[in-house]
Amino acid sequence: MYDPARKGVRGFEMATMPFGAIASVYAFLRTASAVNNIGCSLLGIPMTSYFDDFTVVTKAELSKGTGLAVQTLFEVLGLHLSTSDKKNLDFAKVFSSLGVAFDLHKQVDNSFSIRNTEQRVRELVERIDAVVTSGKLGGREAKGLRSRLSFACSQIHGRTSASVMKDLGRYETARHSIKLSGNTRMLLDLMKSHLLVGMPRKVTFGESEAMHVFLMDHWKEMTPLEW
Repeated sequence: MYDPARKGVRGFEMATMPFGAIASVYAFLRTASAVNNIGCSLLGIPMTSYFDDFTVVTKAELSKGTGLAVQTLFEVLGLHLSTSDKKNLDFAKVFSSLGVAFDLHKQVDNSFSIRNTEQRVRELVERIDAVVTSGKLGGREAKGLRSRLSFACSQIHGRTSASVMKDLGRYETARHSIKLSGNTRMLLDLMKSHLLVGMPRKVTFGESEAMHVFLMDHWKEMTPLEW
């Protein structure tokens, strides 16, 4: 960088990665991925990461030891682990991660549920209300709304959102705000109801039978498959 005191260019070494630089994101993700891989492969801890957010799952009887192992892992690697009440939470049957709530209470059908947090739902409902009230939608705003709704709908059972996503796509190429059509208003109202009362997504765990179907080039000439 230019040094006005010496009136010349000087080089220096940064103690941290420069915010906003493309290489910073690449290096940061590699570091997070390495930490996650060490925890999973070497320590046998079920964990995942999204940038600097790490989510760890363990059995109730192993929770104390797992927490200590994760804390030690970061200390050995020289990484600062947040100790704030918002980030460093105790293990629980119900927890939130990146705006998504996981309910690990075992159901009768060997499944657990995943849903959007109340805060995430409230933010999206308020955003939809703001768009409907203004009566118009621009390309940039449409892209942001569509992206956030798409992620939120991944945690809700059903395909109600498909028509909404397709309709919002018509506004994404607009350079200026466009007046909302009656169909868009109706779909956004439907989307709001889907967010508020939609059933959470269920994930089944445990053993399940896998079905393999083999199709050949001349399958039409063969007898029907027997199931």
